[in-house]
Amino acid sequence: MQTLVQESTALVYYVYGVIAEQELNLPAVSAVEPGAPVLCVREGDLGAVVTPLPLDRFDPEVMEERLADLTWLEPRVRAHQEVLAAIVGPVAPLRFGTIFRDEEGVRTMLRTNGAMLRAVLERLRGRREWGVKIYAEPKQVAEYVRANNVQVANLITQRNRMSSGAAYMLQKKLDALILQESRQLANICVCESQARLAGRAAATAGGPVSQTAGDGMELIFSGAYLVDETTFDQFLAEVEALVAHYSSFRFELTGPWPAYSFAAAPQSESDHV
Repeated sequence: MQTLVQESTALVYYVYGVIAEQELNLPAVSAVEPGAPVLCVREGDLGAVVTPLPLDRFDPEVMEERLADLTWLEPRVRAHQEVLAAIVGPVAPLRFGTIFRDEEGVRTMLRTNGAMLRAVLERLRGRREWGVKIYAEPKQVAEYVRANNVQVANLITQRNRMSSGAAYMLQKKLDALILQESRQLANICVCESQARLAGRAAATAGGPVSQTAGDGMELIFSGAYLVDETTFDQFLAEVEALVAHYSSFRFELTGPWPAYSFAAAPQSESDHV
């Protein structure tokens, strides 16, 4: 990791995110370091939400060790999220561990990225980020296919009328068909959900995935949606309709979150730890 902090500097500046000038009423919440203040560094019509931190405890080498300590890390990640969540109005979030060597470095970042940050803040105004995940439990989906797929039902009927030897061979064909139809159903669920939810959002990110989750579940979709606060009820109703229609899948709605998926990180001389 490249060290960007001068040894003579007593403080470094941890940055949570950037806000517009009219949203400078900062929340009374805990900083990433207990007892430290949450302040605002202003540059023109923009402000960076920051916490000054002692260099000897937050230089890159020290941070490398601390990031491996979950006892130290978890409450600070949580505090980072809580500061962002408590800010009234749009905020362009910076990722956890964004540290600048001094206050002037923060101001330089605001000046250099001013146009982009203003555009991001305007885009986020009156909107929140929500996450939607879809999980498939293979046995449950297969059971749905057995009960609702005509082709599968016909093969089951044929198998039940056969001798044990012939039924064994047909069962292999039946198992392959159930697997194929289960995958097709998952694909239809993902595609329809993606299209319908996108129609209720100002912007979207993410998409289909294939990832093993706990309890034998498979994560098949992970999406982020930038939703107008005034139309969130419509977005929620769409999610609930999908849950009802695709009852053999599990939907998970989370948020609202700081809009990381829709706010490009500014180019800066910050030390990302």
